[in-house]
Amino acid sequence: MKVYVSGCSKHKGDYEGNAYDYSKIYTTVPMQQGENKKGSAGVDLRCEPHVFDILKTANFKVPIACDVETELRALGGGNAKETVVNVTILKSA
Repeated sequence: MKVYVSGCSKHKGDYEGNAYDYSKIYTTVPMQQGENKKGSAGVDLRCEPHVFDILKTANFKVPIACDVETELRALGGGNAKETVVNVTILKSA
């Protein structure tokens, strides 16, 4: 799916004896419009660690168009989350 990425971050370490290693991309999505909601909201998408390496040299002065591939990934404890497994920066026309 095509996403306009406005930033990325890498997260690696240990929390209470549990190791973690993932990255995130940041984008905006339209909200369901209503009396109390207008416009778009900023969201982050959890990613495989290598996604940060693909995007780390990008110039984010303006959001960049990317094609993202996602999969539902188990997080443990019976929890799962849609995770970006690959990203391709799209060439501007």
